[in-house]
Amino acid sequence: MKRDKKIAIIFFSLEAKKEARFKKFSNSGNSINENISSSLISETRETLKSTGLPFFHYHQANQIGNTFGEKLANAYQEVFDLGYEFIISIGNDSPEINQLDWTNIAEKLQNGESVIGPNLRGGTYLIGINKSQFYKSSFASLPWQSGKLFKALVNYCESAAPSTNILEKIRDINTIHDLKLLVKNNHAFKSISKIVQLILSAKILVNLKKSFNFQSLVPLPGAPFRAPPQFL
Repeated sequence: MKRDKKIAIIFFSLEAKKEARFKKFSNSGNSINENISSSLISETRETLKSTGLPFFHYHQANQIGNTFGEKLANAYQEVFDLGYEFIISIGNDSPEINQLDWTNIAEKLQNGESVIGPNLRGGTYLIGINKSQFYKSSFASLPWQSGKLFKALVNYCESAAPSTNILEKIRDINTIHDLKLLVKNNHAFKSISKIVQLILSAKILVNLKKSFNFQSLVPLPGAPFRAPPQFL
């Protein structure tokens, strides 16, 4: 994508060690959960780098506020105050964002539209708005981290934008069940190969192996099925 100084991305997450406390990917020990969280964060960072857009990583060390809504709203305000006119926020638990048309998302924003990417649980994986659509207190008060967020966010955006562009639904990865389903998605495999390696090395997909032929999955050249080093 051609770099546009008016658009920035907020990458909003916890650090891997803390993320692992809230998401249960494995019963094989907290270190495996932390490694999987690190891989998800790493995949997201690589995807954001490939967009060519500037991005700002907000984690627990630099987030400001008491609630999730306050922390995200403050992050938006900080980046808008840097002079950006459009902001896209992304979490760390949707590796399939590497399939998005980022050029199209940028064009929609520059045309005055808001852009929302819904997940399968009633939340969102992407929120794109411009500065004129941002009302900090209202934004912070949305029902964050709940199944009501998507509908509330659409209402919020439609009250301030001429139109809202809804992207394809993407699965967010919070449990071992989510990972199993993602592994079966062939087009997403290359983007989560390291995560698959971690799962296999931890021997926590024994039942999945019986129903799914892993031989059809081609690993990265020279990369055996073993856990990669930690990221972040």
